[in-house]
Amino acid sequence: MSTGTPDVTVVIPTRDRPRTLAAAVVSACGQREVDVETIVVDDGDEVRTAQVLAAIGDPRVRLIRSEDRSGVAAARNAGIDAARGPWVAFLDDDDAWAPTKLAEQLATVRQAGATWAYTGYVTVDAELRVRGGHPPAPPGEVVRDLRQHNAVPAGGSSVVVRRDALDAAGRFDPSLATSEDWDLWLRLAEVGPLAGVARPLVALREHGAMASRRIERVLADVEIVAGRHRLPVDRVRHLRWAAWMRLEEGDVGGALRLYARAVRHGDLASLGRVGVAVLRPGVARRARRPVDPTWADAGQRWCDDLLRRVHALALPEAEVAS
Repeated sequence: MSTGTPDVTVVIPTRDRPRTLAAAVVSACGQREVDVETIVVDDGDEVRTAQVLAAIGDPRVRLIRSEDRSGVAAARNAGIDAARGPWVAFLDDDDAWAPTKLAEQLATVRQAGATWAYTGYVTVDAELRVRGGHPPAPPGEVVRDLRQHNAVPAGGSSVVVRRDALDAAGRFDPSLATSEDWDLWLRLAEVGPLAGVARPLVALREHGAMASRRIERVLADVEIVAGRHRLPVDRVRHLRWAAWMRLEEGDVGGALRLYARAVRHGDLASLGRVGVAVLRPGVARRARRPVDPTWADAGQRWCDDLLRRVHALALPEAEVAS
């Protein structure tokens, strides 16, 4: 185990999610062929977080306390400020990585001469069972689409960035509760080229407490980012997505109101979606984009191994990520 300067600093903001934090930290510490340090920035219950980290027992993990509970952007910024590595990677406390994630990204950015990179992902449930996911778009397409929506696959948990590029682009904006990553990606795209790894190396947990479920705040932040960067943002896309989220939650009325807003933006196809929402309100809970079996199997293999390693820890029973 290296005790010198790490290759990558992994920044994990956390707030009251000890059950999933364990898997995130274990996956960060389990990176192969890369020297890592992991900084956990606690924006919530420090006692339970400290218990999880003590059970993991890896000396490369540091815990920082966020005194003012200012949110995920401020927590990430605190981690960046404490980072020692020339590369910084972000991992949300409810997500996890394949053991080759950082090694594959660093090899790709060095070959491409890029300053930051993303990977593909799978969506998973609470027990890390794969539920969705598909290969990501190529880097040129991602950069182009950033002007219309947050096109980086899996958001913050996917990105590794060279520290000097991050310093040039600036930090996450704490005033943005849901689009702080999109705002930073737009600035990073102006600083240096982007690379991508088309492999399912991130597990993105889907649950009701995800920041993306705060639909009205998401839509409000979209407008802030669009105005700040003068973007031709795809409002119809965001409204359709928001309506689908409402349908998944069983909120037909909320979905109808969002589809109506899409129609007012010229999306006449949403008139048909209104009919679907009324006649088949459960469709969003049943309909999913088909998952390529090879892609899903590749993600499931490393998710299964990660879950075994987490279960082997001496964690308090209530904090086991399962």
